[in-house]
Order: sequence, then structure tokens, then C-alpha cells
Amino acid sequence: MNRMESYIAKLSRHVSLEPKELEEFKHEIRSHLTDTVKALQQEGYSEEESMSIALKRFGEEEQLNTELRRLYRFQKGFNKSMLIASCLMLVLSVVCILFAMSHNARNSDDFDNMLHGYHNLLAGKVTDSSITQEEMEAYFNDNKRIVQAVSLLQMKDSQPTDTYTYPVSMENYDSSAVSYVPFKVENDKHEVIREFRVVLDRSALFSPQPHTLTTSAMVCFALYWILFGLWSVMNAYRLGRLNIFWVILFFTLNIVAFLLFRMVGQIQMGRLKTAV
Repeated sequence: MNRMESYIAKLSRHVSLEPKELEEFKHEIRSHLTDTVKALQQEGYSEEESMSIALKRFGEEEQLNTELRRLYRFQKGFNKSMLIASCLMLVLSVVCILFAMSHNARNSDDFDNMLHGYHNLLAGKVTDSSITQEEMEAYFNDNKRIVQAVSLLQMKDSQPTDTYTYPVSMENYDSSAVSYVPFKVENDKHEVIREFRVVLDRSALFSPQPHTLTTSAMVCFALYWILFGLWSVMNAYRLGRLNIFWVILFFTLNIVAFLLFRMVGQIQMGRLKTAV
């Protein structure tokens, strides 16, 4: 095996890599040559003959140096691009989820504020008919992001006696076609019924945007999961340690599986250095 280590040292002498990457590079060549030597020995060649044939098959040193550097840089660049793409998909999925949650929280807060504003400021005035048009308009302006109009309807003997709607462009709105929140009050004699209506802005309050963002987040996360799994598989293959066990783990546990893969690789590398 001294010939193999000497050959690997000469082969990697002019390869410009970080120390950790250089060790992986050497390990990849060592693994390939070892497998070739074992296969030749099983065919009946001696260890020395197997080593000579394996080194000869691997190619001339100077010519191979250039090809290996070019191939390694391509693989490294491609792997890096895939990793960046997977991380980008993960970031996009998180951003989409955060925007969807923010949108839902804003709508929920605005709706609660609209309800509280009515019960705390207007309910009593609607009951005793002391509410003014200015107060209705102020209430509308405070909630206009989710409200299209406010209306006060007064009925006696099942007949409307007075109606006020703000803004005036919504005076003839169809309550059966428009989403609204009714607040009904009656006097003690049950002769007069007043109904304060809040016409909701469906496009704002029931926007499909949160659902779209959630769907986008799921798609981006799925792409991240697939890309990171493929990146892990390519790295395992490059290091000569790919098998069906790791493939299954990469596509089920994802980043946890890759961290486990690296930990096992470091343990094996430490044992190899000790043996050498």
C-alpha cells in the first residue's frame, strides 16, 4: 500500500484545495484504487501485480492531474450550486410562512378591533338612538381596511323607518350578496328594532393571499428537501460511501442524516489515519 499512498501524494500535490477537501480528494482516490486492487486479486493476480495494473488503469500521472482538477472543480461547483438552491428554497418557504402568518394575524387583530370598537363605543348609543352620523363615519375610518361601509337600520312593526349608510356609495348594497356583521338591539317595549351593520371588505379580510403563500411555502420546502437530498447523495457518491441505506436516510431525515453521515465519515477518517 506504500505505492498507493506515494501515488496519491504525487497526484494531489498540485491540487489546490482546502485541507479538509484535500483529505476527501485523497480518500476518494484511495477508495477507488483499493476497490480495483481487491477486484484484481479476486481474479488471481498477486497484490503487487494488482497494484501495478490498478495504477496503470488510473492513467498517467501528469495527464490525469489536469483532468482530475477539472472534474473535481466541476463537481464542487455543481454541488455548491445545488446546496445554494436548496438553502434558497428553505429560506423562501420560511418567508412565505411568516408572511402568511402575519397576514392572518393582521386580519384577526383588525376584526377583533372592529368588534371591540362597536361594543365599547357604539353599542349603547345604537340602543338609545343617540349615535350620530359623525360617530359612524369615525368608526368606519378607524376600520376601513376591512370595512366597506357601515349602516344603521331602524325598524318598527317590521317596516324600516330610518336608515343611514356611510359612505353613501353603499346605500343600496345587497346584504344577501355582501358579507356583513349585524348587531341588533331592541327597546324595552319591543316596538323598535335597530340593526347596526358592518359591511366587510371580502377582498381584504378573506384574501386568498395567505392560502397562496402557504401553498408556495409547501412547494418551496418540498424542493428544498429534494435538492438537499440529491446534494447529500452526490457527496456520498463522490466520497465512495454511497449505498441504499444512506439514500433512504437522506430523503427521510434530510439534514439530520447528512450530519450523521459526516460524523461517521470523520470517525472512519480518524481510524484510517491511525492505521496509516
